[in-house]
Amino acid sequence: MPYSIRKGYIQLLPDILVLSKQRYVNVSIPKELAERVDGIVLSGLLSYRSRAEFIVEAIRLRLIAVEKEVVKNNARKIKVVV
Repeated sequence: MPYSIRKGYIQLLPDILVLSKQRYVNVSIPKELAERVDGIVLSGLLSYRSRAEFIVEAIRLRLIAVEKEVVKNNARKIKVVV
C-alpha cells in the first residue's frame, strides 16, 4: 500500500523504503547528543569540522559494526549504500 508523498519527502512502500531524489535527509537527534557532539567538534582536539561530519562518520562506523555482526550470525546481509 503505497503512500502519497510530496516532492522531496520519503515514500514508503510495503517492505521498501524509497528515499527522495535529494542527496541528503534531515534527522532529529536529542539536544543533549547534539551538544556533546558540538563539544567535541569545537574542542578542535579531533579533525572534525562540523557536527554533520562527526555524525556521518559515527553512522558509517555503526553500520559497519552492525553488518559484521549480521554476517557473523549468518543472518541475511543488510545492503548499505554509502
